[in-house]
Amino acid sequence: MAVLSASPLQLVQSIPPVTRAFTFATIVTSLLFYWFWWTGDENFSAPYLVLVPGQSIFYPWTFVTSALVETSIVELLFTLLTIPASLRYLERLWGAVETLKFIVVTIGVSNIIAFGLNWIEYFVLRNPVFLYGQWYHGQMALQIGVLVAFTQLIPEHQVQLLAC
Repeated sequence: MAVLSASPLQLVQSIPPVTRAFTFATIVTSLLFYWFWWTGDENFSAPYLVLVPGQSIFYPWTFVTSALVETSIVELLFTLLTIPASLRYLERLWGAVETLKFIVVTIGVSNIIAFGLNWIEYFVLRNPVFLYGQWYHGQMALQIGVLVAFTQLIPEHQVQLLAC
């Protein structure tokens, strides 16, 4: 009942700063992507928002910021249901700086690996789809990183589903 009696402003203020900023940035960047998508032409490309392996050399910030873009409403809703609650827990446990490091390293390393793998596939198969036809975006790597962090922090916790 305490959550229901709090005002929306109090609820937002109770969220730790990195979690609040990351969630806000995800919403704003995803909405910006949707706006570009709906107002653009059929050849829409956003290499400055998402990681496109053939163009990301010219947009290096996308190695980290591409995670802020969810390209479908379902992905955005799933992210908004899982990531803020998870990051809120981790930020209260680790602190703001460590949580920010965790986010940047988890997303950055996974995108660098994907980028390198796409270039290797391009060199081996000579198919430009590997460089320009695949976009990397979203917070799947962060969601997996959060699951690994929870496994490390709470190793003996068991979740029982449909147990008698």
